[in-house]
Amino acid sequence: MGVGRMKVMDTLRSLDAFPKHGEEFRVRTTHGAMASVVAIVAMLYLFVSEFYYYSRVEVVDRLVVNSSHADTLKVRFDIKFHHIPCDLLSLDAMDTSGQRQEELVHNVFKRKLDAEGNKADRPERHRELGTLQHEHQLSDPGEKPACGNCYGARDDPDACCNTCEEVRIAYEDKGWAFHPDEIEQCQPAKVLSSIDPETEEGCNIFGNVELTKLSGNFHFAPGEHLQAAARSGQMSFSDLMSLTYKSFNISHDIRTLAFGNHFPGIQNPLDRQSRSVSDGSGMYQYYVKVVPTTYKFLNRRRKDLVSNQYSVTEHLRHVTPGSGRGLPGVWFFYEVSPVQATFEETRQGTLEFIASVCAILGGVFTIIGLADRVVGVAFEKLRGDELLR
Repeated sequence: MGVGRMKVMDTLRSLDAFPKHGEEFRVRTTHGAMASVVAIVAMLYLFVSEFYYYSRVEVVDRLVVNSSHADTLKVRFDIKFHHIPCDLLSLDAMDTSGQRQEELVHNVFKRKLDAEGNKADRPERHRELGTLQHEHQLSDPGEKPACGNCYGARDDPDACCNTCEEVRIAYEDKGWAFHPDEIEQCQPAKVLSSIDPETEEGCNIFGNVELTKLSGNFHFAPGEHLQAAARSGQMSFSDLMSLTYKSFNISHDIRTLAFGNHFPGIQNPLDRQSRSVSDGSGMYQYYVKVVPTTYKFLNRRRKDLVSNQYSVTEHLRHVTPGSGRGLPGVWFFYEVSPVQATFEETRQGTLEFIASVCAILGGVFTIIGLADRVVGVAFEKLRGDELLR
């Protein structure tokens, strides 16, 4: 039993690929010590570099066919108009056919700015959308204005209150409290009273709006209530024409413009951009190509972030009365791309990291050992040549 076991052990020892040498047979040299130090430093440096690469999160991007079925496109914006009073400015959106996008879900605010561009008032909710877009909207239609609502202040159901003053008198006759902010006929007068040619006032308009998914435009232009002011006699149509072309300077600062939620690493091309128009009578047009984007986090517990990127080109069109080229404003024409971008966070696998570390350690040990052997042979040859002399 003991003899058989010894044979098995002898056979096992013969398979040893790492034979050991006795301490008395080992020769330690200076160049060998230097090679060992170099090997240790190289191994430590390469190990740290590999560990850094292993722990680092990389973002891999790819393009696929857009298969999303979202019906709306959320736009976030924050824009400053330094020369347009808030009471003159409005927002609207249209589809590709030129029709207004009805029942828009929006959360938009306007804040007055002083001459230096600083906040001059608290933000107010911008509830009524609608803009003037064509020159014919500035001319007198020659139609008799429709019968204005008296809000129940007249006993005669057919009575008309076409001006703010008529509504105020009707309220006084009834003994009711009069609140002009709630009366439609008083809004044009409110707008005109806020326009002071000697006061430089600007407007910061910000918020978000949900648009149709495929394509269309949204724009900032003179509000429709200006036309209502002219039709109600609060101002003449010539004054409206002058106000629209001469007083509507579209120079603007875009603090942010984003289509969807923010995701890591994105840089919107129009963020913190300024555009100045010297004559004011211009239509600034941005043509935006929107690319649906999905961001996938390394932590699968986090929900994928669905948003959009975009590229943009721009054009300034100068408009003048009688040119038929439209009214001053800032327009954003958008089109959604059929291609979708996907960004995914990845990291090197543990097994791959272990294999890389083993390859690094083994490779450095082998190369340094080979170099040490070459140096040793060279030293022995030099030593032998000296003895022969």
